Amino acid sequence: MKFPLRTKLVVAVTLPALLICGAVIGVTTARLRVRAIQKLEENAARIADVYSDRLGAELDVIAVLARSMAIHLQRHPTASEDEIKELVLSCVTAGGLVENGAVFLLQAGTETASRVTEETLLLVPQEMTEENALSRWPQVAGRPVWLDAALAAQQGVWLAASRPEGPPTPARVIHAVAWRDERGDPAGGVAFEIDMADLRLKLGTLITDTDLGILDGQGNYLFHPDPERVGTLSVFKLAAREGRPDIAELGRRVTAGESGMMRLPNLTSGRYVWSVYAPIPGTDWSFAYAMPESRVLAFPNSQLWVGAIITGVGLLLISGIIYMVASRATAPLHRLAVAVDRVSRGDLDARVEDVHTHDEIGDLARAFNIMVGDLRRYMDTHAREMAAREAVESELRVARRIQNSLLPGNFPAYPERPEFQLHAVNMPASQVAGDFFDFFFRDERTLVVIMADVSGKGIPAALFMAVARTVIRNLTGHCDGPAATLRQANEILREDNVGSMFVTIFLGWYDTVSGRLRYANAGHPLPCHVNVDGHAASAGEVTGPILGILADQDYTDGEISLEPGESLVLYTDGLSEARDRAGEFFGNERLARLIESLAGEPVDRLCESVAQAVGRFQDREQRDDITLLALRRSLRATQAA
Repeated sequence: MKFPLRTKLVVAVTLPALLICGAVIGVTTARLRVRAIQKLEENAARIADVYSDRLGAELDVIAVLARSMAIHLQRHPTASEDEIKELVLSCVTAGGLVENGAVFLLQAGTETASRVTEETLLLVPQEMTEENALSRWPQVAGRPVWLDAALAAQQGVWLAASRPEGPPTPARVIHAVAWRDERGDPAGGVAFEIDMADLRLKLGTLITDTDLGILDGQGNYLFHPDPERVGTLSVFKLAAREGRPDIAELGRRVTAGESGMMRLPNLTSGRYVWSVYAPIPGTDWSFAYAMPESRVLAFPNSQLWVGAIITGVGLLLISGIIYMVASRATAPLHRLAVAVDRVSRGDLDARVEDVHTHDEIGDLARAFNIMVGDLRRYMDTHAREMAAREAVESELRVARRIQNSLLPGNFPAYPERPEFQLHAVNMPASQVAGDFFDFFFRDERTLVVIMADVSGKGIPAALFMAVARTVIRNLTGHCDGPAATLRQANEILREDNVGSMFVTIFLGWYDTVSGRLRYANAGHPLPCHVNVDGHAASAGEVTGPILGILADQDYTDGEISLEPGESLVLYTDGLSEARDRAGEFFGNERLARLIESLAGEPVDRLCESVAQAVGRFQDREQRDDITLLALRRSLRATQAA
């Protein structure tokens, strides 16, 4: 997808700004969250103290009334039932939260108990109502269990009353105090009943919209907004039922009388809440209330939204301003892009118009116009040069075809002559070559073989090569040996050599019957002789200097004999002096080993394989002409002789 430059500029500026603003907002929000939680801890501790003091104060009033009444009855053991009922009723009225009261008397140290009409269990104000938990408290040996608990506690005890039958209701609790007579025997007890829901209402709105619970020392719910938990469920049973070890840990802290704060998910919504818990003075109870984390983090979250909105609006304004500025600044670039596209399609008349700014864009537009003009002139010149070059290339191709026509090209050579095998390869470094080879019969049994290398490459070398080949071919029929032929050829080439060019040449006269090769070597690399065992080694010697430079030079003949099955490989220095990318030469030794490995191959395979191996060694970067000729005396040569 293609994006305009102005869009990229907007993104390049806006994106870093957005990242920076996001980082600042994130860090600020994180700090605000930490501060909010710290503030919650401070407020939670304060609220816990206030709430526990309020709860303790309300409950302490009831405990004081119960102790006061117990002390009065201990001092007035002969009080009548009406007086006792009146006293209980006054305490219920004064206690505020007290709904019912009861007095249980043990007469003269006995443990008698009967119903209201005939016994000493006195209930006020509703004597036998169905909701009166005191009337339904279980009894052991004729007296209520709360009396024994009060006697054991000595200073009064808070107890959870039995839950009435019917639908779930908030729990009722009682505070019981017992007293003894002068001999220390149990004399009686007094108990006041309160409804925990009334206690919650009495506290007002100190804690609002919270999941408040009051638990006893065993973790049982005495009060909770969910009545299903009251009287039937403890915090530990709840944790086991829901599979929540964090709730069990909260119950452990609460029942241990600790105070503090704990973060945990809500049972119903799954959202996190902060549970604050503290013990209630004067009891073994504790209270806990849950505050939604959303409320705790309401301020940081609101600041986050405010920051995000301000940042978004600011970035939109910045992006709009940048877009307008970038559009104005990049308009010349758009015209420049259009002009470049026209040039790429071949329209060299394209120009960038109406750009008069004195900045880099204006400089670029003016430079483009100059460049297009220069390019048009260059293309015109290049077209003329290409036409001229094509003409030269065409002439070179013609010259190569002419040169190839000068070299023997029909292989296998002389298939009617079974006494020898002959093959040659010529690979020019450029279109035309300075190397050449030749072979022809001087008479019925004498085969003339030539391997030559003209100095330089290209057209001059090719022309000198054609002259040298023609001269040697003409002289071979009139001279009595290779040395005499080279002697006269040197004089002819030297006389008309205006370019100081020269040629190295190996000229051999091969007797196809005897296998004797008379030769003259004018500064040319020594041929490679391959015996019947496949061993390759240099053969012969240089018998004279190069042709075409010095006058009156003397050349001598040498002789090499080929036995049946033996070969002679002639080549130019383009093989032995071939170099790889590291500059290492192929060398005569490597060439001899390569020829040895191919000694059993036919001469055409031998020549082609050697040329390919040298080409691979040079990594296809041929620097000099490569020419190769292989002559092998056939195993049938003796029979032919």
